[in-house]
Amino acid sequence: MGKIYNFLKIVLDKGLSLFNMFLKEVFTSSAKKILSCLQNIAIDVVMELSKTNLSNDKKRKEAFKKIKRYAIEEGIKVKDSDIQLLIELAVKKLKNSEKI
Repeated sequence: MGKIYNFLKIVLDKGLSLFNMFLKEVFTSSAKKILSCLQNIAIDVVMELSKTNLSNDKKRKEAFKKIKRYAIEEGIKVKDSDIQLLIELAVKKLKNSEKI
């Protein structure tokens, strides 16, 4: 009886381990797709706002509001800190493209 129990325990442990790996991959892949989508939105918003006469602080606040609103409308759960990071990355990308 002990051998069967040990065998089943090993099989179940391996199965759960593989299932956990699968879930991590699915969620990581989904998160990457979501952030990629939001990154494109952030770039568009930052480029749009770069053409305005707003101060940099107001541009950042407006970009945050627009991206947050988009995420909510699309049912995307995203942390405020992730939105801020996306804005910073979009600003950096815009500045780098202006240097060319």
